[in-house]
Amino acid sequence: QRVAIVIHAARETIGAGRPDDLIAALGYHILEVEGDLDALAVELTPRLGAPLVTGEQLAYRVQDPHFALSDIERQFAGRIKALRLRRPDLNDVYLWLNTQRPMDN
Repeated sequence: QRVAIVIHAARETIGAGRPDDLIAALGYHILEVEGDLDALAVELTPRLGAPLVTGEQLAYRVQDPHFALSDIERQFAGRIKALRLRRPDLNDVYLWLNTQRPMDN
């Protein structure tokens, strides 16, 4: 079974493939961090790559299957409101593919 991620307003397909393949392409996990977003991004982005900013949180694609959440907890103790590590899903595929598109003027 294949799916397509389509932006209807632009009539553009931004991704297509088997759901498992699209999800696996994102990485092993999604790390969601809440707190002082600017300060956290300065320190986390060099290590994890550019985040997706959604509301009051940063979301990072984690490529390392052995990623240690405890390292982040220790490094940012007292500066993080919430920290979650979860498996990506098709909603993440849509969000990440959509943010890689050039913005319309």
